[in-house]
Amino acid sequence: MGKVAVIDIGSTSIRASALTGSLEVVETLSLPFNLVRASSASATFDPNEVAATARLLLDRLAARHRLESLAITNQRASAVAFDPVAKVAGATGLSWEDLRTAPQCLALARSGLILAPSESATKFAWLKARGSGGRAVFGTLDAWLTCYLTEEHTVVTDTTNAAMTGLLRPEGGYDPVALEVLGLEDGDLAPICPNLYPRGTVRMPRGEAPLLVTIADQQASLQGQLGPFKLTLGTSGVAEVELLDPVPRYPRRGPNGTFPVVTLAGASGPSFGLEAFWISAGSSLAWLEQLGVITTPEEASTLASGADRSKVPLVVPAFAGIGTPYWDFGARTVISGIAGGFSRHELAYGLLEGIAQAGALLIDALAADAGVTCDRFSLDGKAGHNPLVSRLLASLTGRQVLLSPTAEATTLGAGRIALSLPKEALPEASVIEPEEDLTERRRAWRESLASARNAIPALSAVRF
Repeated sequence: MGKVAVIDIGSTSIRASALTGSLEVVETLSLPFNLVRASSASATFDPNEVAATARLLLDRLAARHRLESLAITNQRASAVAFDPVAKVAGATGLSWEDLRTAPQCLALARSGLILAPSESATKFAWLKARGSGGRAVFGTLDAWLTCYLTEEHTVVTDTTNAAMTGLLRPEGGYDPVALEVLGLEDGDLAPICPNLYPRGTVRMPRGEAPLLVTIADQQASLQGQLGPFKLTLGTSGVAEVELLDPVPRYPRRGPNGTFPVVTLAGASGPSFGLEAFWISAGSSLAWLEQLGVITTPEEASTLASGADRSKVPLVVPAFAGIGTPYWDFGARTVISGIAGGFSRHELAYGLLEGIAQAGALLIDALAADAGVTCDRFSLDGKAGHNPLVSRLLASLTGRQVLLSPTAEATTLGAGRIALSLPKEALPEASVIEPEEDLTERRRAWRESLASARNAIPALSAVRF
């Protein structure tokens, strides 16, 4: 029986997985690609390297499995300029983490056009202004990979990725006013289609298969987990709730700092939900590596197991600011309550607890802005699969945690859509129940959160 292949483009690596019709992941291959950080504001990659690596992984997977269909899920908002006829991209792709257009975003905000530097819109304009013109199409990674892989050179993007450009109108299509201000034209960008849509044929060593799905990674994670609420704790923390709203619930942000997103788009149009975001989650563990406290992120849990709970400090992981609920880019990490006899064991525990505290904050914000009761939520991501983090999340929120059977639920979500399966077909999740009352610990952590704010007033004043 044939399988579906899912290509997952991350920030620095690419995975290709083969899934059966019952959503069993039978094999996963992965390779890194180079993300260049030439300065604190720049984060670039070579789109041709990304495409060639994806092609190599797909061919290796297809040599061992009969693949009947393909799906692509990708990290959102990165920008690429490519020639769809030659299937060649410009040498520079801008990662979603690239912040060089922040001054332009601030200037645009003063004139009433609100765009964030992490969205694609100003990145497209940056690429076009630097000569990536002519026959170039400006798109996110899904559009580039679709063109590169299909025999038909198909140029389309899907609604979940288009929504992360900052240019999508709620009623559909790109905003003509924003395009004009940025010096872009509608024809510069890839046309928008549903998530499940026949995009063309991909030739492989053992035949050919249709590319049926592209979907942004966080939305794929939502579709790959049970229930309407999900939390992903990976490099950052991202929580989403699927509301099935036909229009955005809020124009920009809700009272608790969540923002509307397209969670899925079918032939009848997009469905909107809400998203909450914390900037530094699993990436915070890199700080412990830099200090020499751990050599791999996995060591943090082992180290924390030896902690004296009475001496664990309160850690607010805000190395690059705070997202939901305050959106304070000038906030910085705070470590408070250091007791005598404090050691690296307590520091590791405190940092892992801080990641869980941030995740609990995101779930609370989502439930409040959605006005929906949340008794349980799904959890994925490498940091989320840390056993201490997942246990603490259940106790901090007082809710059941449904731990995804894989840390990468994006693969399950993209594959499920390609197979046209309901959520009930997803593999069973492990249920983690609250074990202790951590109400006082949550209160104390929120006090530390308040003290982390406005550390760099000029950045704290920035609003996107």
